[in-house]
Formats: sequence, structure tokens, C-alpha cells
Amino acid sequence: MDKTKFLAASLLCTALLTGCSKEPAATEQKVAGSTPAPGTPAPATEAPKAAAVVQVAKADRSKPLAEYQDLKSGRTVMFAYLSVDTLPIDYGKIAGLVSSEYASSQDEFRKHDLMAALKPGIDAEIAKARANRYYRMEGEVEVEKYDFVSKSFQLGTFKDSDAQMYFNDIQNYSVGFANAEQFQRLKVEDEAQARRVEAVRAETAVGGNPLQKAYAKHKLFLSIYLFASEARLGQPVLIAEIVRVQLKDEKGNVLAEM
Repeated sequence: MDKTKFLAASLLCTALLTGCSKEPAATEQKVAGSTPAPGTPAPATEAPKAAAVVQVAKADRSKPLAEYQDLKSGRTVMFAYLSVDTLPIDYGKIAGLVSSEYASSQDEFRKHDLMAALKPGIDAEIAKARANRYYRMEGEVEVEKYDFVSKSFQLGTFKDSDAQMYFNDIQNYSVGFANAEQFQRLKVEDEAQARRVEAVRAETAVGGNPLQKAYAKHKLFLSIYLFASEARLGQPVLIAEIVRVQLKDEKGNVLAEM
């Protein structure tokens, strides 16, 4: 089974910051002639309406892991994003990403014909993604040495909780995690199990030197089971809820999970 190597890209803080200001409190103004006549009941004041709260979908954690579909391409990330995005679909942009001919053509009639052929397929892929929002990503992971105080291993994948992951085929769309901070450390309290993980981890880099990683005796892989929760407003980032992670050896054996 081909292993997809995770690529993490840190978010730009400036892209996340938005200005926030409070509206000044409304001042009472008395207008001439607006005072109700004696004995006339004052008009009822309409109660302010509560602001609508957007409910973000949550994962069903009872769903069998075997039903999670593989997420190993930017194309899949893109359609997963579009399936939860609330904004209108930019078919021209999507067509240019899935069809090199559409992207390179200068003939508007040809592009019109190509769009007619591509649009049903795009809609079908979005509908498919909307029907199953559960995915599994897998790739090589760096694991730090066992911490005896917390009885855990730090996972390099989630060391930066704001990190995003993308694939080389379509890098325009990436995956961010809503609850990455909960999975930064893989808890392994059983000493015998922790020893097994540490023994493999110690050989993932010769002498502990990352530059010699190509000559490592073993590699560790992380399977991330996630749920496509929402699309980040104004950015092509799919926000996913992590449901479970599994640390595996090269043969696919689960060494630890949470």
C-alpha cells in the first residue's frame, strides 16, 4: 500500500485576524410630538431577536472505522470541501482543476462544450462526498521520545495545532483540524506497550539525527480518522474533526491509538 507523506503548512496569522469593534450604544432621543397623550398606552416594544447560531456538524463516533473512505488526493479534499461549503460553486474554477484541457483552452466555444460535459461529473462527486463525510488519511509520522511524566508520545503531525495538510495533485485545497490540540500527545500508559513503541521509534532515525532518516531501520505511520465538519469561510480549507488516530508500524500493525 502506497503511503502518502503528510505535508504541513502553517497558517498565516494575519489571514485569520479580523477587525472587531463594538457598535456604540444607542442614545435615547425625544422627538417633539412623540410623547404619547395621557391615558394612551405606550406601544409594546418588540423583544430583540436572538442571533442565529450556526451549528457545526459533529461526527458519529459509533461509526465503524471500516466505513471510513481513503483520503489520499487533493481532488478528494476539494470535493469534500465543496460538499460542506455554503457558498455557490465556482464551476469554472473547479473545471480548470479537474481538466487540463479546460484550463488551457482559449476557445470559448470549446470551453462551453467542455463545461457541459464536466458539470454533471462535478455535481456527482460533490453529492458522493456529501453522502459520506468520514475519511481516513495515512502517512509517515515523526514521533518524539517517550515522556515519562505525561506517559505519552508527542506526534509531529499535530505539533502545530494550526497546521494544514495538502496533497501534491491539487494543492489549492487543504485540510485543517478543529481539535488537533487533543491529539498532540499519544497517551500510552501501559509500560510494556510504551516500550514496544519506543523501541521502534528509537530506530526511525539513526542516532536520532533527522538528516540520516533515509537510512532508518524502521518507519512509523499515522492513520487519522476524521469527519468533514465545515468549510472555512473565505478560504479553501476543509475543517475536519479528528475521531481517532492509530500509530502503526511498516506492516500496518497498530502499536497505539486514541
